Amino acid sequence: MRTAVMKRLGKAKEDQKGFTLIELLAVIVILAVIAAIAVPLIGGIINKSKKDSDISTARQIYDAARLYVTSELGGDTKGSGSSNVEVAITTLQTKDYLDDNLVLPSTKKQNYRRESCI
Repeated sequence: MRTAVMKRLGKAKEDQKGFTLIELLAVIVILAVIAAIAVPLIGGIINKSKKDSDISTARQIYDAARLYVTSELGGDTKGSGSSNVEVAITTLQTKDYLDDNLVLPSTKKQNYRRESCI
């Protein structure tokens, strides 16, 4: 009887499948190191893309104002006085040089309503 139990125990050890606690801890540590490296990199990429989209929106506003001055004012950037012409964003929106729902891409807020360009 004792020999039969010993055979079963020996056979059970050979047939066991799975991971030891040390192996599982090693995998968790490796994943934690990878996460510690990747999270700041991804955050930097997201911030850079927000900044780039804001710059692109500002460039679109600038280009729309230049097109407005060229088309509507005949390219006269000085106006009647010696100072530069100011073009309100609402003017660009009413004359269809810009969309009415102009938003700052990084915050999704409408920040351009009463500001001027050029």
